[in-house]
Order: sequence, then C-alpha cells, then structure tokens
Amino acid sequence: MAIHSLEISSQKLSQSTGDSQPVPARGRPRNPERMLNVIAIASSQFSALGYERTSMDTIGKLSGVSKVTIYKYFPSKKKLFEACISNKVDTVFEFDSTQVFDPKVPRDALRYIALKFIALQNDEIATGCYRTLISMAESTDLELRELCSSFFELGPQRLLDQVACYLRAAHKVGSLNIDDASIAADEFLALFHDSNYLKILLGLGKSTTEEDNARIERNLKIFMSYYKHE
Repeated sequence: MAIHSLEISSQKLSQSTGDSQPVPARGRPRNPERMLNVIAIASSQFSALGYERTSMDTIGKLSGVSKVTIYKYFPSKKKLFEACISNKVDTVFEFDSTQVFDPKVPRDALRYIALKFIALQNDEIATGCYRTLISMAESTDLELRELCSSFFELGPQRLLDQVACYLRAAHKVGSLNIDDASIAADEFLALFHDSNYLKILLGLGKSTTEEDNARIERNLKIFMSYYKHE
C-alpha cells in the first residue's frame, strides 16, 4: 500500500549570511536548548512589542544569554525574527516523524492538517507576529518589507507546499481528482480563513473545540465533494 509521510524539517539555528555580525562555525550548537529559549523569549517580545521596538539587549537579559552569543547564531535581529517564524511553524504545525498518511484515505490526513492549522491560528504568539507583519506591509523601510516576504516563504508557503505534496500523492493513487495540487492546497487552507480567524486577529475571542471540529467537518465535505474522483 502506498503511503506518504508529511514532514516539516526544522530550520537550523544558524546559517551563513552576508550580515556584518560574526557567523558561527559549522556544527550543532553546544547548547541548543539555550538558543530555543532565546527564540521563545524573542517570539514573545516580537509579538507583544512589534519588530522595531524589540531589543536584542532585552532578549539577551531575559534569556540569560549574552548578546554576543546570540549574534553568533542569529547574525541580525532580522535573522532572529525569521528563526522565530520558522520555529513557530515547526512546533505548532508539526507532524510526528512517525506519522504516515495513506493517500488512499485523504479525509483522515486532511482532518489532521486542519486541526494543526487551526492550532496555529489560535496560537497567541503567532497571531501577534502576524499583526506585526501586517503593520510593516506598507513601510518605506526595505528591511521591514523584506520581513513580510520572509514570513510568507517560511510560514504560509511552507504549509502550502506540505499540503500540496500530500494532495499530489492522493491524486496519483486516484483517491482525489486534482489537476493542480498547489491551487487545491491553497483552497483547502483558505476554507479556514473565515470569520472565526478574523475574530482571533481582532482580539474578539476564539471558537470552541466543538465549533472548530464542526467547521473542519463542513470544510472537509466541501473539499472532498469538489475533488472526489469521478
């Protein structure tokens, strides 16, 4: 039986860039937990204060890690912000490495994806960072606009690619009839960008688990009905 594994790989804590700050030597961080703590604190700061008001000095003080050490792994505040985005996707919209989905049974896989996607929408840190990015969209500062592009590539685009990958497998075995998996993935996730999500963004409250489950089943019915194999 053909199976397809959905897997999101974690972004490395360090990467070579053209920034002026020192770039770390290759290899795993000596204490990755400390850097994950830096990311967690930075995420909270970015969410609460916005990008421009977030201070690398404050992040260092709150995490107990020197700014010099932080810069060894994140050569700039922009790189730290990008790491926060990637880490949030990995930790909230995360597929168990042992989890496999039979492309012949797409309803189960899509239900799982929907649950993870709603969890990401409900995450307060992710929501705060998204609000921050929206405020940057029309900035005259090139770096701030570039962050919007980075967010799209590291967040929404990664999720779309993962869903599209599964949909192609489902089409290949004939359980779904999909000509363009990328468009279909976009359509599926777009079903959850409804008034419930708008309320979250506006701070007007969240739907209940029961309401979310009912919404998932309705959207599955819509999607499966349209793309069922005939």
